[in-house]
Amino acid sequence: MLLLLCLKPAATNAKLCIIKQWAIISGFHLTILHSYNQTNYSLNYLHSMTKKNRQAIFDKYDGRCAYCGCELSKGWHVDHLKPIRRSIRQNGKCRYPTRDCFENCMPACASCNINKHQMNLEDFRNLIYGFIKHLNERNTQYKIARRYGLVHQADIEIKFYFENYLS
Repeated sequence: MLLLLCLKPAATNAKLCIIKQWAIISGFHLTILHSYNQTNYSLNYLHSMTKKNRQAIFDKYDGRCAYCGCELSKGWHVDHLKPIRRSIRQNGKCRYPTRDCFENCMPACASCNINKHQMNLEDFRNLIYGFIKHLNERNTQYKIARRYGLVHQADIEIKFYFENYLS
């Protein structure tokens, strides 16, 4: 998709930064015209992705989240297994642009993608291990449910859906 904006010369850098960030998140190829000065911000693989590529990513694990394995529904996300580390201060440029490729794109439910954000796989795994510790320390309802046998806590290795899928 192409988004063409004509901005007044008085547009501040902060406004431009917000517009660029929105365009990147929304998947637009952004062209900004500053009076007579034209600047192109060519977005990377993920954000110039075709429906065919998005479908291929969806099909990688039969329409399931690569991390938790739930069935993906409308609004599913495309996540980078190895983070590309996009910088808002640098117009959304990737620190690791070579990682922005089909092989590194994973289908993910919104919950997994939002929790993983820019973490590598092991950091994400450790975050999930920390959920139980947090629940035991701070969540009264969880502690009560556990005491009454409604919740059974298992000390098991966290293996992501795609790891089981590949083996």
